[in-house]
Amino acid sequence: MKKTITTFFMLLCTFFAFAQDEAVNTNKWIETYEGLNASKDWNSMLSQAATCKAEVPNWEFVHYYEGLANFNLKNYQDAINSFNQFIEKNTATPAAYLYRANSYLEIKEADFAIRDYDAYLQTNPNDVSVMLNKAQARMIKKDFDNYIADLTAVLAIEPTNVAALSNRASAYAMQKNWQAVVADLTSALAIEQKADFYYDRGFANYSMKTAESLQAAVADFAQAAALGMNTAKLFESSAVCNKALKNFEQEAADYTKLIELNANNEKYFYNRGVALFKANKFQEALADFSKAIELKPDYVNAYKYRANTYGKLGDKKSQAADASKVKELQGPAK
Repeated sequence: MKKTITTFFMLLCTFFAFAQDEAVNTNKWIETYEGLNASKDWNSMLSQAATCKAEVPNWEFVHYYEGLANFNLKNYQDAINSFNQFIEKNTATPAAYLYRANSYLEIKEADFAIRDYDAYLQTNPNDVSVMLNKAQARMIKKDFDNYIADLTAVLAIEPTNVAALSNRASAYAMQKNWQAVVADLTSALAIEQKADFYYDRGFANYSMKTAESLQAAVADFAQAAALGMNTAKLFESSAVCNKALKNFEQEAADYTKLIELNANNEKYFYNRGVALFKANKFQEALADFSKAIELKPDYVNAYKYRANTYGKLGDKKSQAADASKVKELQGPAK
């Protein structure tokens, strides 16, 4: 009996000694990983994981730090695997769900990302940056309705969040809800004057195709230009609107901007010529049709319009020559 008690006591002492050693080692590794995390030494965080697991096999946070290191090193699948192991042992650390969600987002596994973002948001319901990430996962799925719902939830917390407003406007554009696009971008522009916002609102106004919306579109494109936008898509869009409104001189001005961007595009000279012709500026139109023909000698429509322009200017001989050229280029009638 005495021997049995002595043996039990020795085993108990051994257990407490082991537990004490593990506690000491755990504290050591907590300090180690906190230091590595603070210094963002992700490679060391990974290289020391095997030693840590050997010394403190029950300390689940080694998997958390492995996941964190792999995430920052862009080893997203490895990060997911590490966070899986951590969450199996510890379901009460929201950051693990967040990092796993972000890893899933990076590899475009949207459903898993949304699941983990929801788990994180249960304890941090007003974390706007995470709500925006969750919305991004919705976009990967092309789930526009829920994407809009997520951004609307963000705006309920931060009504002046420009990113949420502009992104929701983009989603409304996918649904061709142009009035909603205009409303969101108008709110965004009240907060931040940005050329892209004016252009996008202009496109939405153009897409509604009413006289009023086309006028608004032209004004928006002009504001985008005033803020420094100088792209072909801007002036092409403005030209289309001005043509629809029969603002031919303004249309010609748009093509002048386009020619400044690309002086070798025969269509720009031709289209400006047509606009000038309709504005009764025949001499200027003639020069543009001639330039279009110089750039593209078989440009049938340019010859047709130049023939008409010569007619307006009373040059019957040149008109007849261009009409003959049109017949030559078109070939015999079938």
